Amino acid sequence: MGLKAIDIKNTKDNSEKISAQLVSKSGLRLPKITLNWRFIPSELKTGVELGEACLEMGFFQITQEYKKYFSTKTAELGKHFGIYGVVLFRNTKYTLFIPLDHMVDKDFNQLVFVTNMKIKSTDVRKRQRDASPIGQTINDSFTLSGNEPFIKVDFVSSNNSLTLISPDGTTITQDSGDTNEFQIFKIDGQFTVITINNPEKGTYQLSYEHTGNESITIFGANQKPQGSISLNGQTASFQLTDTEQDSISYEIGLADENNNEIIVLYPETQHNGESTYQIPDISYLPSGNYRVFMRYHDGQHPHQICMSNETIQVIKSIPEPQNIQSIVTDEFVDIQWDMISGTTGYTVTLFNNNKACYEMPTRSSQTRIHYLNEGTYRADIQGYDKDGTTGPVGSIQFSIQKQATQTIPQPVDDIGFQFDGNEARLTWNKPQDTDYFQLTLKQGSLTILDQLNVAQTHYIIDPSFYGKQIHVEIISKNASNNSSKIFSKTISIMDDTDTDQDQLPDMWEIAYLDTLAFNGIDDFDLDGLSNANELSLATNPIQKDTDQDRVDDGMDPHPLINADKNQNILSDDWEKVYTITHILADEDNDTYPNYIEYLAGWNPNKADPPDLDISRYQAMTFPPVVISNMEKLNICRINHPLTIDLSQSFDVQEKPLSFSWKVNTDPVPYTGSQLTWTTDQTGMIRIEVSVQNDTHFSIFHTENTQFL
Repeated sequence: MGLKAIDIKNTKDNSEKISAQLVSKSGLRLPKITLNWRFIPSELKTGVELGEACLEMGFFQITQEYKKYFSTKTAELGKHFGIYGVVLFRNTKYTLFIPLDHMVDKDFNQLVFVTNMKIKSTDVRKRQRDASPIGQTINDSFTLSGNEPFIKVDFVSSNNSLTLISPDGTTITQDSGDTNEFQIFKIDGQFTVITINNPEKGTYQLSYEHTGNESITIFGANQKPQGSISLNGQTASFQLTDTEQDSISYEIGLADENNNEIIVLYPETQHNGESTYQIPDISYLPSGNYRVFMRYHDGQHPHQICMSNETIQVIKSIPEPQNIQSIVTDEFVDIQWDMISGTTGYTVTLFNNNKACYEMPTRSSQTRIHYLNEGTYRADIQGYDKDGTTGPVGSIQFSIQKQATQTIPQPVDDIGFQFDGNEARLTWNKPQDTDYFQLTLKQGSLTILDQLNVAQTHYIIDPSFYGKQIHVEIISKNASNNSSKIFSKTISIMDDTDTDQDQLPDMWEIAYLDTLAFNGIDDFDLDGLSNANELSLATNPIQKDTDQDRVDDGMDPHPLINADKNQNILSDDWEKVYTITHILADEDNDTYPNYIEYLAGWNPNKADPPDLDISRYQAMTFPPVVISNMEKLNICRINHPLTIDLSQSFDVQEKPLSFSWKVNTDPVPYTGSQLTWTTDQTGMIRIEVSVQNDTHFSIFHTENTQFL
């Protein structure tokens, strides 16, 4: 089967909406191309009907070649899902790719099909043997995990003799007849494609005659990634490999000698190949020997863990507090320092004339001391852990001179924003007669910081606020605790610097991807949206489903809105994308109702294996699903009965429902599912009903309805 475009329309956002239908191989027609794309042969631009085609569906890496300054350049168009095929047209064979997701060329023109590009499958295993003599029988094998919905064995050779033996001993050749389990397609005496549906777990044996020009491509047979990690001093060396070159996610941490995980040192990110990781200071951990572990997985398999054989010895110690600062006023002294990992708390001891005059334990990295007399003081800060281990003392000296002044500090002149490639800072000047500042940060109605006292003229912004707008309020303060007027400004926490010129601001890449290695056309989270599209739409480039409505961002009509207007458990966009008829219906006839498929994150239009464990979804309780004969009432006639029918409402676990009605907040002595209301008075009324099961309730109400 193939795809035939039947309509192409330009939408309001200047993209193209393509309508297509499935056709037979012999009826495959390409869309008509009017743009001057030099990489598409002119004979294929006219919407021609192609001859026979050998087609496969999957993920493919597309590379576009183009001329620039008399030399050939390449542009990676990213990984895309679609149909790849070899088609025959006017006795010429073309390689062809029809994307089923949003695909653009290097100039961001949307592509409806491509040819004469480098097309590399990213979810296949390719095998090519160079044996001698010619005519020798080649024996090969591959192993499946049992998680594949199907596999395709694509054999190309001048001699089409291929034999495939499944784990249960079933023998399949190019002359076998089609069954429900497998289908065979042959073309031109040189291509054989064997499709196996729901293949069983185990090893498959292949044999064929060596001709010198044969190749085998196995689609869908996805191997688990392999990982290893070793330790040399403070350096962990690790390797991640995936036969299909799938992206591998991993994290690194420490485990004790019994392989019990203790702490994650490096949060989950993605990598393929060899790399190293420098173990940071872990002296805050309990004394002992630790192994380094790596937890990793690709998109098709669950997590795996590997451990280093080597260990790293830790002798516990609490570091000395760093960056100690004091804010001195006539009323109090604030002492602040950097938080130390592994500490339970800190002891703050205050000395005056070398005599201890104050001691206070605290769990935070700051303390406030009131009622101090004039003089010179030293504050000692010492960290401790739950076992009583203490670290070295950090100290700061300060003086108190209580000279009340009427001087009012000047407000700051301006608030700036800086990003140095690693961290973002708010910055401001230090006006005359200012000793410290009171800082408040807000994002919309959310208060991030509330009147934090700071001595420095900068504040480091947490990366979670990159790309957002922050409202900043700063008050200049002096030692007499006099305050300036509030200086406020709303600042966008985004810097447009793009050092690698990939159309992605460095700050955005650091915030989300933690690297500048990816470009605008890459699709980091494989959700169908390129990184550049994620930036423009404000979606999350490392999360397939930004709004958590069970629809990948690339398919989601509203990727930032998770709505359920009809309050039926399913998100509105999930219902729209998968054309859901009813939450209890079974669109794919696999015995799992739609609401179970939604909760489990499955495709409701694709049959899932039988006997999956769905007990935890069946045990969930939900409010009743309310179905009304009308959504909204505006104008009704007096002395004419108005009937509101909720009899089709239901509970997904078939629990009995009860109904409580109100008219204009007044209870109605009626508990049925249908209410008929008549009035001889004009005016506005509101009818409300509470629909209850034994644990939850749902509210249905009409809008203000006018009787005339």
